[in-house]
Amino acid sequence: MVQNDSATEKYTEIAQYITDIHPDNFAPSGITPGKTFSLNEQVGNGKVFIIAGHPESTPGMRWLIPRMARWVCNSELVSYDQRWVRPEINDSALLFTKARRKIEKQLFWKLFNDTASVQIQAMNQLYDWRSRPAVRWYIGMLRDENAETRMHAAELLMNTEYSFALTDLEEAEKLESNKEVKIMMQKAIRYLKY
Repeated sequence: MVQNDSATEKYTEIAQYITDIHPDNFAPSGITPGKTFSLNEQVGNGKVFIIAGHPESTPGMRWLIPRMARWVCNSELVSYDQRWVRPEINDSALLFTKARRKIEKQLFWKLFNDTASVQIQAMNQLYDWRSRPAVRWYIGMLRDENAETRMHAAELLMNTEYSFALTDLEEAEKLESNKEVKIMMQKAIRYLKY
């Protein structure tokens, strides 16, 4: 997004891109750095807030959605609990290059491994990369035969703030026979319901 030089009203830039977002020849380099990532503007009697990213699915940044809605609706801007405001966990660019996408696919296959440590290592790498499709895989891992894997899946769903998984967590918790795993699932449920 860029300001139109001929526009009579200019938008307020909130944030800029610092990196290219489509490496590996998906787009020419140099298109996004320095361009507007997020903006807000008064338009006639209304307001607009635009963001190019996906804070709704980014752990530590989901609070931006209600904040933008409050601003647009002229509602009071409130503070959010620090459990939701965690920009420090997203302090560097995570670019999904062709090589990284290839590794991501290999990590998904490791989730089918019979060994909990192999599954957990793959889950941790996917989590560290903020792999968006991985959170849906974690839901399936709640039913894995390995107790350690089930427990870790519940923890990662909590850490990714994936509230869409609440129903699955609640159903898995009802069926869980391992006490430690059940406690982790209950913790994740409480956290996501907060």
